[in-house]
Amino acid sequence: MIHKYSFRADAVLITLNCATLNLHDFEVELFGSAKDIDHVGVFEQAQGGTLILDEVTDLPIEAQSKIIRALQEKSFKRVGDTKNISIDIRVIATSGRDIEQAVKKGEFQDDLYYRLTVVPLLMAPLK
Repeated sequence: MIHKYSFRADAVLITLNCATLNLHDFEVELFGSAKDIDHVGVFEQAQGGTLILDEVTDLPIEAQSKIIRALQEKSFKRVGDTKNISIDIRVIATSGRDIEQAVKKGEFQDDLYYRLTVVPLLMAPLK
């Protein structure tokens, strides 16, 4: 609904399940690869639209750092490339875990938490 009723509604909506990827696959899936015949990652695919990072608390700390940098600089590099690619996307992050607790335990970077909680929406479990 957030995407559907926003000024980005005419653009793409991409979802990436963070729980299913290891660090290397995550980087290629998120940022793309110059080695694999210009594999386009979801950051680039979502250009102008919305990217949902599902189960964001399952990301390895190293991957979290790369997302922080991309969000901060509004650009990224494909794996194996030197060229910066500018991005204009909305990022929505979801998690079934308590992200604040993950931050306190050192399992989730506080810098990423603060960048993602611009407008937090807390929901009761659907069960």
